[in-house]
Amino acid sequence: MEWPDPGVVQERRRVTRRGGVATMSDTATSVDLEFLRNADNLPALPAVALEVIRLTQQEEVDLEEIGETVGRDPALAARLVKLSNSPLFGRAQEVTSINQALMVLGLKAVKMAAISCSMGVAMSSPDLGYGRDEDYRSYWRRSVTAAVASKQLLSDKNRQLADEGFLCGLLMDVGFPTLLRSGHEPYRQVMSAVDSGHADPIAEREALDGAAHSDVSAHVLRSWDLPEVLTVPISWHHDPDGLEEDVPEDARILAKVLNFAHDIATIVSSEDSRGTALKLARKKAEDWYDLVGQEFDEFLKGLTENVHGLANLMDVDVGSPEEMAKMMMQAQEDMLVMAVGANQELERTQDRLKQLAEKAETDALTRIRNRAAYDDLVAEHWRLRTEEGDETSIGLIMVDVDKFKVFNDTFGHQAGDEVLKHVAEALSTSCRTGLGDVVCRYGGEEFVTIVPGVTVDELGGVAERLRRAVEDLTVATDRGILKVTASFGAAHVARIHAGVTSSEVLELADQNLYAAKDSGRNRCVVSAFPQD
Repeated sequence: MEWPDPGVVQERRRVTRRGGVATMSDTATSVDLEFLRNADNLPALPAVALEVIRLTQQEEVDLEEIGETVGRDPALAARLVKLSNSPLFGRAQEVTSINQALMVLGLKAVKMAAISCSMGVAMSSPDLGYGRDEDYRSYWRRSVTAAVASKQLLSDKNRQLADEGFLCGLLMDVGFPTLLRSGHEPYRQVMSAVDSGHADPIAEREALDGAAHSDVSAHVLRSWDLPEVLTVPISWHHDPDGLEEDVPEDARILAKVLNFAHDIATIVSSEDSRGTALKLARKKAEDWYDLVGQEFDEFLKGLTENVHGLANLMDVDVGSPEEMAKMMMQAQEDMLVMAVGANQELERTQDRLKQLAEKAETDALTRIRNRAAYDDLVAEHWRLRTEEGDETSIGLIMVDVDKFKVFNDTFGHQAGDEVLKHVAEALSTSCRTGLGDVVCRYGGEEFVTIVPGVTVDELGGVAERLRRAVEDLTVATDRGILKVTASFGAAHVARIHAGVTSSEVLELADQNLYAAKDSGRNRCVVSAFPQD
């Protein structure tokens, strides 16, 4: 199966925005890399490294010719031998010459080592200053960390791709120094976003005339004639799931590894996002690679030594080992703070939701439960009895303040409000304690009380107690003391059968309420709901 050309793939993905949402379409568009057209702006590998790449990609490989080619650059040869003996390769046999390296490491590793050892020269800048030296340090810290993390992971999980993973990690952000060299100023905004772990290819393409940093990286790597096994995963490392179905599995594996390595690199490059990056890396390590707990901690511990060993070999500045170890430790602390903060925020959110729920179910005037709360509560009582087999009896008591209209018309609505508040308090404080009785304002001057677990006689006793509590009320107003009474109608169900609704029982209670009013008010009428 052929590898897709990442340039073609990138050009086929046109980014559009619909209603503020980014979408991808297959409409052809061109990635504008005009600011890179000048060849002087493109970083170049030394001639020897480029020749090594060419020779190792030939069908018939001449090891002696490759050895002679590397030997033409003594500094590259020395670094390649030293790199071959580093812990990254874990070779039991010491490598002392280029020819020995070719035999022991294999062509793939030699090509990778040649490119790695040449990167310091290729990415150097003759014009540091204005903060760009720190930009380069940040770039190298990210790249070397990503390379080591990728190789370290794949050496355990997919050894045959470990060397490709190493090189992909080292090269995946090569677009940054390219942008630095080009003088294209929007690079700083892009680099800051990636350093902070918030890479956004859509925003990057808007800032960089249609080209994300991954597009720039792929452009540079194609100019070095590197194979698609490297360029495709690099092009898609921020969106590994976006690769088309016909892309070889190795590309998917490498793109996903680079996505993980990006988070690891963010830990050591971003003060603001290192805790978030560590949290993401832990989750991906567990979900993708079964790397959990102590195993993941050991994985991180192995990074620092290898990162600085590689940086020294490449002669690039990534900061001191102590600085990197401190960043790792601070990331752990940041993640802990985030976890505590998240728990605190969750508790605050739950408290706010509880307050909102209580507010939604609380009558604004009387401060007892409202009609909506009653509907929910009685529905749950009925569900328990009809679906869960609860055989507990239940009673509903309707309450209506006697001659309430007179209070409003004679003493004003404020006096009427005071009457309702006093009645609500009297009913609430006179219910049975701890037995599930609930008083709700049903509407206007009407209240309803849910009384579970009583006989019909006990329900009558509860209603009578509530009636006396209201009768004993005195409400002080500007126009004198008001005496208040109320009428009560109650309905009792010994056992709820299928087909018996709460509305039917409440209707019986309401009928009994009006019977109480017709009988002279300030009294209770109680009856049992008819049972089949």
